[in-house]
Amino acid sequence: ANSIPWKTCLAWLQNQDGPWNNDNDNMHMNNIAQYDETIVPSYYVRPFHAYEEGNLSWKAAMEQELASRAIGAKNFPAYGKNGEDAFRQAFDAVLTEQCGGTEPQNGSIIVDLGCGTGTSTRRLAHTY
Repeated sequence: ANSIPWKTCLAWLQNQDGPWNNDNDNMHMNNIAQYDETIVPSYYVRPFHAYEEGNLSWKAAMEQELASRAIGAKNFPAYGKNGEDAFRQAFDAVLTEQCGGTEPQNGSIIVDLGCGTGTSTRRLAHTY
C-alpha cells in the first residue's frame, strides 16, 4: 500500500553476512556482552512495539530503516516511497536556515541530539 517492498528488503538484509548469522537464536541479541562491555538498560530487552525481545534485537535493527521509510510514505503521500527523504530534506533546509542561509562549512561541528538509531547522524556526517 505504501510502495515499500518490506518483505523483500528485510529478506535481503537477513541474508547478508553479519553477526546476526552467528547467533544460535538468529534474530536475538540478548547476550550483548559477547559484542562489548556495554551495560544495557533492562527496558531495551523487554517487549516493545512488535518485538517480543525488545528494541535491542537484530530484527528491530533490520526493520528500523524500513519502518522509517513506511512512515515517511504515509506522512508524505505526495512523495510515495520517497516520503522519508522529503521529511529529512526539510530538516536539512532548517539547518541551512539556522546557519544564516549557508550550509555548514567543512570542519564544522554538528551535534545530533536525538533518540534514534543514528539515521540522521549518518546523513549529517555524509552531507557535511
